[in-house]
Amino acid sequence: MAGGSRRQFLVFFAALAIGGVPALARDTLLLGPRLGTLGTKTPAGKITPPRFSAASAGAAINAVRTARGRNALRHNGTLQSLAMQQARRLASLELLSHTPGPGLSLKERARRAGYRGQVAENLAGGYETFEEAIKAWLHSSYHRTTLISDRYTRFGAGVAISSKGEDDRYGTYWAIILGN
Repeated sequence: MAGGSRRQFLVFFAALAIGGVPALARDTLLLGPRLGTLGTKTPAGKITPPRFSAASAGAAINAVRTARGRNALRHNGTLQSLAMQQARRLASLELLSHTPGPGLSLKERARRAGYRGQVAENLAGGYETFEEAIKAWLHSSYHRTTLISDRYTRFGAGVAISSKGEDDRYGTYWAIILGN
């Protein structure tokens, strides 16, 4: 973007109750060439693809939670898949929305994936690192509440970079989905 600055945006918090929990888990995901890392920057300031670690995302989320006296969250494969799908969908649409189309509410997405617990989602766009997105969430009362709520025990995190890169309104799209 002009002047090297990137507009930064957040979308509102969504929490929906939807019943039970599957027991899927993965530690590290290898992603496609348009997806970023947790924020490793090159000298030019671009995010380096293509590896994203659920373990590193969990460490960052749990550092925030435990510093505030909350229990650490456990990684959940279903929530991870949902977060990655949401980040990719938003990057392809160049949009930040909890409901980016008909039948795509968080509740509906989670139910279709077989997740029956309560879920909440934080989204961010325009932040080059996961840590920057977390800081922004912490400055929003709704997002902070989601991130540190005792209601949730599991998480999934996703990131996608728009195929337009710097020419996209947000460029990098972050999603975390928390569940119980």
